[in-house]
Amino acid sequence: MNPFHSLGIAFHIFLFLATWFGNPLVCVAIWRFRALRTVSSVIIFSLAIADLLMTAVFMFRIITLSSGEEFSTACHYISELAFTLICVIILHLTCISVDRFIAIKFPLRYKTVVTRRRMKAAIVSIWLIAVIGTVVLPHSLPKAEYEDFVDYYDTFHLCITHAADHQFKNTSKVFAASIIILHFIVPFIITLSSYIYIIKVSRNQQVRLKNEAQLEREAARKIAIKVAVTYAIVIGAFMLCFLPLLVGTLYQQFVPEGRKDVVLTMKILSTLASVSACVNPGVYTWRSQEFRKAFKIIIARTH
Repeated sequence: MNPFHSLGIAFHIFLFLATWFGNPLVCVAIWRFRALRTVSSVIIFSLAIADLLMTAVFMFRIITLSSGEEFSTACHYISELAFTLICVIILHLTCISVDRFIAIKFPLRYKTVVTRRRMKAAIVSIWLIAVIGTVVLPHSLPKAEYEDFVDYYDTFHLCITHAADHQFKNTSKVFAASIIILHFIVPFIITLSSYIYIIKVSRNQQVRLKNEAQLEREAARKIAIKVAVTYAIVIGAFMLCFLPLLVGTLYQQFVPEGRKDVVLTMKILSTLASVSACVNPGVYTWRSQEFRKAFKIIIARTH
């Protein structure tokens, strides 16, 4: 077997195990420990579910790399699932950034603005927007346009060797651009804007706290900023993993088809993007004392 195939199989087995080990811990911790059952944790729970579903993609990649077969029909469906989950994760991270923006902009009104009911409604909306935009609408296209768009989904998967050569030929450029803008560009702008404001408030707070007593409003903001930093790391890690892939998919629309360097580059970028699914539990463990305690108790009780 090609050494690169062996390395790819080993890497995806690691991703599968790390994702399947870490994200259930997050879900169980939020479910069982009262201290972690905050309004914000609802979206963390949903994000962990989305990351868990990515293990289906990892398993399929392991199968295709091990067997050397492409299973093109199954690959189309797995690629569609992967693309939808990427959109779901991006929208979750956008929701987190908006949640932190509200917590810092209106620290004393946060609990009345962001209620559990509203957060659950936001999560349901996220899943519906992603599924409608990446599954329902493409399936409503004429056959030639739909098949062309499915080929674009395959760009996000490793099992079809010609996927990285894809360029839109039959699908409306406006439709394709609308999907990308709605699910990637707009969420990225919202997330970036929210965290620019958070950084600004954080700097201003540091100056004020040096010159005046720590009032209730400032104390609430300080706590919110600490939480925001944790989520910023999560979002930053995701962006580092996925932005190169998104840039690559746009770049390949402007280069000649069949270039082997583009194919290889897209495979590398797709593999890099997969890492994001197992990053979040590690960030929570590193940044949150409550999560660390919960994880230790859960692991101890399983032995």
